[in-house]
Amino acid sequence: MNIKFVTPRGLLEAVRDVSLDIPEGASVGIVGESGSGKTVMSRAAMGLLSGSNVRRDGTVVFAGKELTAMTREEVRQEFGTGMAMIFQDPMTALNPVRRIGAQLAESLRVRLGMDKATATARCIELLSLVRIPDPEAMLRKFPYQLSGGMRQRVMIAIAISCNPKLLFADEPTSALDWEGNGKRVARLLQQVAREYGTMVLIVSHDPRLLDFADRVLHMDDGRLSEPEPKSRKTKESDKPDQESDKSDASEPQGKGVAAW
Repeated sequence: MNIKFVTPRGLLEAVRDVSLDIPEGASVGIVGESGSGKTVMSRAAMGLLSGSNVRRDGTVVFAGKELTAMTREEVRQEFGTGMAMIFQDPMTALNPVRRIGAQLAESLRVRLGMDKATATARCIELLSLVRIPDPEAMLRKFPYQLSGGMRQRVMIAIAISCNPKLLFADEPTSALDWEGNGKRVARLLQQVAREYGTMVLIVSHDPRLLDFADRVLHMDDGRLSEPEPKSRKTKESDKPDQESDKSDASEPQGKGVAAW
């Protein structure tokens, strides 16, 4: 994949010759400086980059479908149950004039066909899963009434609501206290990958979060590379935790179904 932006000073190469394959049930972490191309790559792979100033070369294959050969509407049909993203800035991703309950229930009703009562019960379950206190009251609130950390957790709940096959997580714990809720979210992403076979791509500056990924890559100046090998230390994800899942901690094996 190559991504370029047309600027007054010429073409800006944001992503250069990137190739990546994510197997079923695996989580891949991407680390790099701000502006290295991490977010651009993930948004381009999901089909969220558009405009006359964007130049994209290469192919994106997801679940046997070549997304780059599909129309925007066809790609949108994959959102929710196929692909989902946890955005870095939930205040701009959430609709400011719609209640949290309506935004969370929308994909459940549209993509999964749930009735109102079933969707509401699932919303409460999801908000409890991301440790939001009094989830029933939360359904009636608007985004501006929440703290940054609360909005981030709502975004995570929306992203995982339909059990997507491919989950993009763009700085999913940036607004969370690590010891309080960040670590729990990291374990939740790990659990989603291992129990549901979800492919997870994590973009983050926080090495503690990337410690929960099966594979970590470094991005610099738009290029992906393997990090320098280091002596193995006990990872946080290897440590016993009362709330962690009971699935096998070995690296998932399976046919890669997301590649670009």
